[in-house]
Amino acid sequence: MKFFNKAIFYKEFKIAKWFLLVLTGEVLIFSILPFINTIQSIRDSIERGNYEQFNFNWNFSYSFNEFNEHRIFFSIIIIILASLIIGMDYSNRKYEFLTTLPFKRQEIIITKYITAIIVVVIPIIIEFITTLSLFNSNKDILYSYISYNILIKWFILNILVYIFILTFTMVIQLLCGKNLIGGILGSIFLVIPLGFSSLLNELIKILNYKAYTNQVTWTTNLYYKIDNLSFKLSPAAYNMNFFKYKNDDYYNLYDQLILKFPTRIIILIIVIAIGIYILYILFNKFPIERSGYILIYKPTEYILEIGISLCTGLLVGIIVAENLISKYSLYETTDKLFSTHLNYTVFFMFLSWIVTSIILFYGTHKVIELSKN
Repeated sequence: MKFFNKAIFYKEFKIAKWFLLVLTGEVLIFSILPFINTIQSIRDSIERGNYEQFNFNWNFSYSFNEFNEHRIFFSIIIIILASLIIGMDYSNRKYEFLTTLPFKRQEIIITKYITAIIVVVIPIIIEFITTLSLFNSNKDILYSYISYNILIKWFILNILVYIFILTFTMVIQLLCGKNLIGGILGSIFLVIPLGFSSLLNELIKILNYKAYTNQVTWTTNLYYKIDNLSFKLSPAAYNMNFFKYKNDDYYNLYDQLILKFPTRIIILIIVIAIGIYILYILFNKFPIERSGYILIYKPTEYILEIGISLCTGLLVGIIVAENLISKYSLYETTDKLFSTHLNYTVFFMFLSWIVTSIILFYGTHKVIELSKN
């Protein structure tokens, strides 16, 4: 059975090559150049005689074990690529034309997927080889910060996380009948777990502080219960960072809460394999005549309505909470109105979450129904 077709590959690569250039440029600007600047800063500090190792520990931890700006931008570009490579054929019903050609459906989807994988992987390999070369050339000052072990783990994790994001977005786009809708929805669904855990952590942090302060009369037993709940819920928030793993090379108070490297890798491989299978099945059963609808399948409409309303509501709730915490200076104040301000913060955080979610739920439902006319 044939899965790859050169004609389809050349067709897809005409657009995908621009993403290859953009991703390569992004790697150069947001990863390689900052790494070079950090190396130069260390050498300048040594020459000036004011070098302290701890001054640069954060730089390397942030670069190799955090969801930083570089990884955010890289992920956004991948989401757009994944959405376009599936969705661009929705316009002018190009999928109907493709099915009249001597191409099997599995050839079309697998070739599209391979093209996208090539575009994503090449810049990551360039980034790894360049970083490895810079490390070899400056090992005398970098050996106390990073090692070959760290760089190899960083490379493997980058490959798998970005392939997961690519696969997930392509699956979501196949559930949609309009171009780029899958990219928007994929971004939303990727953010929901992180947003929920962030909101939950924000609430626990507020309640924890309220229980701890002497300005409110809570029992010691209740404080310990809240503190224990906070500790148990923390792993959810930290493990939503796909790029983070328990790292023995960097000291972190929360490392004990994070998945170990092999565990995270195994989970990613399993999830990617399931995603590829779903992608293959969905495309083989794709009702081409429904392209043009916002969503291809009726059950996914409810998922979209709930997903958009919940995620946006969470975001608004977090923004409201952060603004009120800043306005009332909750973690610094000794004001007698502290308890009242704290209650206001919790109340309006939940109120904004609920109201925003309800409004967007009905708004999204209306838009979906109008798109069918």
